[in-house]
Amino acid sequence: MSVLIFFGYVATLGTYYLFAHDINWLHLLPATATGLLSVGVLNVNNIRDIESDRAAGKYSIPVRIGRANAVRYHWALLGGAVGLATVYVLLTYRSPWQFLFLLAAPLLVRNGRGVAQGGTIDPYLKQMALTTLLFVLLFGLGGLTPGPSPKERGEKTPPSHVLAQASACAFFMTSVRWSRAKGSQRTTPH
Repeated sequence: MSVLIFFGYVATLGTYYLFAHDINWLHLLPATATGLLSVGVLNVNNIRDIESDRAAGKYSIPVRIGRANAVRYHWALLGGAVGLATVYVLLTYRSPWQFLFLLAAPLLVRNGRGVAQGGTIDPYLKQMALTTLLFVLLFGLGGLTPGPSPKERGEKTPPSHVLAQASACAFFMTSVRWSRAKGSQRTTPH
């Protein structure tokens, strides 16, 4: 929950507010999508370490609910992120280019399948982090498309590109911080 709150809401919305000096309820959709994908990175890591965490007395979500349910939870995180970003685009629609982020969807499906198959999932941890970064960058590029802006249409909605830049910035900070922290705390031999 703290990953979702910090990397979804605090970092993304806080960064957005610094650029735009505005926040409205629609910001919660892509901020939550970014947060869910950040939780997805953590979930892959925790699934990988499920046995060593159990032995060490760490009660991560995968330890508590078991591997099979942790994989279902992972699919829910991935689907929820794509769904929320799609709803946001539909509510702020200007151009089909806003759906550019969907190019990352096959990589999310690949990640979900890889995690579900079992075996070594180390490659899927890195792939999840990079796919999340790609997702938010494509979301931002899609927001740069021409067409009447919500402001020009008389609507008060956030500019997508600024929100996506904030999401990418927040996720990048997450990735760097996390890779440094986890690199020195690995509990499973690899």
